[in-house]
Amino acid sequence: MKIRYRLLMKPKECCGRCGERRKQMKIEKLHIYGFGKFQDKMIDFHSPMHFIQGENEAGKSTIRAFIQAVLFGFPSKRENALRYEPKTGNHYGGSLTVRLENGEQATIERLAKRKAAGEVTVYTEDGKQFGEEWLQAALGNMDRGIFQGIFCFGLEGLSEIQHLKGEELNKYIYEAGMTGTKHIAQMEKNIEDDLNTLFKPKGQKPIINKDIKNLHDQRLRLREWEKQFEQYDGLVEEKEQLVQQLEACKQQKKQINNEKEHLNRKQTFLQFLNEKKNIEQHLESLGAFKDVSLENEEEWKAQHQKYEEAAQQLEEAQLTRQKLESKYQGAALNWPVLHHSQTFAALKERIPVYRKYVEDDNRVRFTIEQKQAKLTEKQERLGELYDNGLSASVTTISAEKDLQQIINKGKERKERLRLVEEQWQQQKEKTAFSQTDFDKMKESKRPQEEREKSEDIIFHYEENPRSAAFWANPIIILQLSTSIFFTLGIWEMITGHWLMGMITFGAGVAAAVLWYIQHQQGRKEPKDSSVYSKHKALVEEDQRLDALIRECEWQLERERNAEQSLKHTLEEETARWESLQTELRNWSTTYNFPLTPSMSSAESFFQTVKEWKELVHDIKNAEKEKAGISEKMEDIQTDMMRLSEQVNVSFGGVEETLPVLQNVFEKEEQRDIAFRQTEKNWSDIVQQINYYETISQRAEQAIHQLYQRTGTAGKDAFFQALQQKKKYADWENKLEWLQHQLQAHLSKEESVDGWMEEIKNDSQTPEDELQMKEEEAAAVDQTEQELNRKLAEIDQKQKQIEDGGTYAEELQGFEEYRQIFQENTHKWLVLKTAKKILRQAKSVYEKERQPEVIQQASSYFSYITQSNYTRLFAPVGEEKFIVEDKQGQWFSPVELSRGTAEQLYLSLRLALAENYSHNQTLPLIMDDPFVNFDHERQELAFQLLQTICSHRQIVYFTCDSLPREVQTSGMIHPLV
Repeated sequence: MKIRYRLLMKPKECCGRCGERRKQMKIEKLHIYGFGKFQDKMIDFHSPMHFIQGENEAGKSTIRAFIQAVLFGFPSKRENALRYEPKTGNHYGGSLTVRLENGEQATIERLAKRKAAGEVTVYTEDGKQFGEEWLQAALGNMDRGIFQGIFCFGLEGLSEIQHLKGEELNKYIYEAGMTGTKHIAQMEKNIEDDLNTLFKPKGQKPIINKDIKNLHDQRLRLREWEKQFEQYDGLVEEKEQLVQQLEACKQQKKQINNEKEHLNRKQTFLQFLNEKKNIEQHLESLGAFKDVSLENEEEWKAQHQKYEEAAQQLEEAQLTRQKLESKYQGAALNWPVLHHSQTFAALKERIPVYRKYVEDDNRVRFTIEQKQAKLTEKQERLGELYDNGLSASVTTISAEKDLQQIINKGKERKERLRLVEEQWQQQKEKTAFSQTDFDKMKESKRPQEEREKSEDIIFHYEENPRSAAFWANPIIILQLSTSIFFTLGIWEMITGHWLMGMITFGAGVAAAVLWYIQHQQGRKEPKDSSVYSKHKALVEEDQRLDALIRECEWQLERERNAEQSLKHTLEEETARWESLQTELRNWSTTYNFPLTPSMSSAESFFQTVKEWKELVHDIKNAEKEKAGISEKMEDIQTDMMRLSEQVNVSFGGVEETLPVLQNVFEKEEQRDIAFRQTEKNWSDIVQQINYYETISQRAEQAIHQLYQRTGTAGKDAFFQALQQKKKYADWENKLEWLQHQLQAHLSKEESVDGWMEEIKNDSQTPEDELQMKEEEAAAVDQTEQELNRKLAEIDQKQKQIEDGGTYAEELQGFEEYRQIFQENTHKWLVLKTAKKILRQAKSVYEKERQPEVIQQASSYFSYITQSNYTRLFAPVGEEKFIVEDKQGQWFSPVELSRGTAEQLYLSLRLALAENYSHNQTLPLIMDDPFVNFDHERQELAFQLLQTICSHRQIVYFTCDSLPREVQTSGMIHPLV
């Protein structure tokens, strides 16, 4: 399986023909403003393989259509495609955030505006904005059809395989490896049918064949009529002469009309000059009023209105003053109370502060009680360690840091002491166990007399000539030596003595080799005596037991040494612990702390003392704060008492006396305000009277100055002068309008002076000249009518010749047949060219691109069929594929099972997408293409997608649950 993975990844190591590994263009985020059923929907694509899962009608097709709409535009209403316009009236469109191959992030936003396809805006990371041209360049000018055929496919392509048979299935799969669709084959069939309908070399029914026969017959009939056209040619020559004469009449008529137009303009211009002269005479008669300003009228009205308003207001103010004078009387005021009103106001502003002092006093008192209770609790917790000297204890950060270091070292040393003590106890147990084994082995030894007896028997037996020397067969000794040396060597290496262990182990190997040699020799020598054998075995057992006893004694000695070493270590750790206790006592002396019961409670004791000192400090600060608050409260009470005595009010406390004082001061202030208001009103009325008198006087002076500026003696003369000025302005406006008309009447080459010079030099009036031009135009019209009459006679004679039989109809029919023939021939040539171009394109594809697609598809197909089919190729000149299985047999697609044919189709579609030459590695969008696969084929297909998604993003839409092994390979976004 791993080998097939490497084979699959091999063609993806490069980018097309460039030889470099390309990064993928990845959709990172989708934001639907309004599209179909979705409103303000966002989906993040964080995984190279992203699954969008949902039931039918959940919106999977809508999201697919949205991605294509943002990239290629909304379908027009004339296209046979759903537009997914939102029903709620929200913004129609949305955006895609993509990561390009160069690492740059871009947001593509498309909204429905004036264009049917919508207007697209691309926002890049550096803040720049681009339009449709940037998007087309990024997509390599790809259209929607190519994208759908190569990068966006689903179940519909696989399901169509179920309905095709024979050659149709072969062509369908072949087209899938070329364009991803079946449009090429259908296009070729349609072109061939249209060509056969238009023309066949020896056919009679095709359209062009019929057109050729009709044109030939019609041409023969026309030639019979051409012989009658000699007279017709003379009429044509005469007609040409009449047409030339008629054209000369038209030119002469056009020149006369231009001259008439010039005379009409001259007549209009003369009227304008006369009217201008009349206006200038009127302006000269009204010249005395030229400098009179019409703004004087508005100024007179404004000043006159001011005068009338001021007179009215003056009369009302005088009446008001009379009323106030009748009521103006002094009021009896309590001046001592008013004198202290500012003091009361200041004191009143301090009342909230006083109340805040009362609250603070209660709060501080409550705080002192709480902290005193906590202090008592801390003292009880300290117990017998508490004394008055704790206040001298130092609880600085340095002291705490030193204590913490001691405690940390104490924890480490206590743990070390515990571990050493446990190891010492364990070693003692091991030593006792070894001593027990040693004692048991010594007890199991035979008595010395029995051992000597056995040795004598063996000695005498081996002295017999029938036997070899004693040392010729030392098997038991070698066996014991082998066991002992092997055991000691392994033990030395386990305990860390590698050199000694290797030497001992080597000795054991040598003893084993000698034992093997002696054993082989001993097998050749017969054993005659059972007694010898019995005692020989006993001696060997004694020797083996002696060796074990020596080994056990040696092991016992090692265990005793280890026990003694651990005991020494335990004594050292105990001494260090005592030294640390001494260090803790020194710390207590240095920082004035009583001796702590144990090191484990030192930290909590330090924290308790620290908290106790903080509480003592807080209580002292709170008592100082309470004393300050009480002093400030007494100041306010003293001021309130002094003010009460000054205004004859008895003092009964701050809160009780405040309402009484406030009532007294408010009544006196109201009386003072009433007095001052009356005084202010009278003063204001006097000021108003003076003001309005001044206004009326200024208005009279302004009106008098207006009369002087216009040179009039009174109101009537003033308004008569304004009336004459208005007439003068009207004549000025008329003169200005007339001058504009004169300028509009002139062309670019003309001027007023030029027209005036021309009118001055004319010997006749424009009316007389117009009369003469009318007579010339009438004579030209008469000549034109005569020429038209003659031309009509010639046309009549030509018509008689043309309509003398069916020549006109035949000629018209010939032209119609020729036009139809040319149109059909053009269609045939276009279709023939299209067929040739299509074949050339397929030929180029088969030579240049198809081998890469087939190679990639062959690798994919071999993988998902588990190497049951090893190769895929296309025979030269044949538009079909051949599949080779692992036995070397060849099959066409129609000979495969439906499931295998679907796997072949899937391999070709994926290979086509992988080998499509494009400047961006576009994502694959798949709509549940594996839904009809069995479990094994689904698993293989998904494994293939996992290899592809390492360099190309895959968005997979499905309505079914995914296999468990697939769920961990990508991110799943459920649609509800």
